[in-house]
Amino acid sequence: MPGKNTTPEKARAPGKGKDMDVQLDHLLVPSRDKNGAARLLAEILGVRWDPCGKEPAAPLAQTASSGISEEGWRRYRAKRASVYVNDSLTIDFVDPQLLGADESRVPVQHYCFRVSDAAFDAILKRVNQIGLKYSSAQNLHEPDCKIYELLGGRGFYFTEPDGHSWEILTVSYARPAN
Repeated sequence: MPGKNTTPEKARAPGKGKDMDVQLDHLLVPSRDKNGAARLLAEILGVRWDPCGKEPAAPLAQTASSGISEEGWRRYRAKRASVYVNDSLTIDFVDPQLLGADESRVPVQHYCFRVSDAAFDAILKRVNQIGLKYSSAQNLHEPDCKIYELLGGRGFYFTEPDGHSWEILTVSYARPAN
């Protein structure tokens, strides 16, 4: 029986005993094929994405009020393909050199999404529909197209063309239960 996914509680400020609101706003993911990687992730997650160079995702009035010119915003958008995971998180796929990598390789990273059971089922269905191979363990040499069960939840890993390891799970094993 899959575990129940709950919304995380507010973080406590160290030594303060007060709640503080903390949200991850965006991630930069190095990629040789920014548009291909963004399109794949958006298709798997079932969310919107913008390719490199698309006209501004933010209203121009918003960029002007923030002190960013239209030209500055266009230069910014030209360098990234963006996946809008939810109302607070954007994943931007960028050239590896933007993050300090040399031209010959992409530093491989691991990224994990915790989702509800219903979202997990929908994501797994889309993964199967597009024929993407996935694994029940992170470092399998050959994908086994199986999910794992851990702590009452389910999960799986997939690797995209740049080699990044992506994980979808329903119950976190990386943090305490409370």
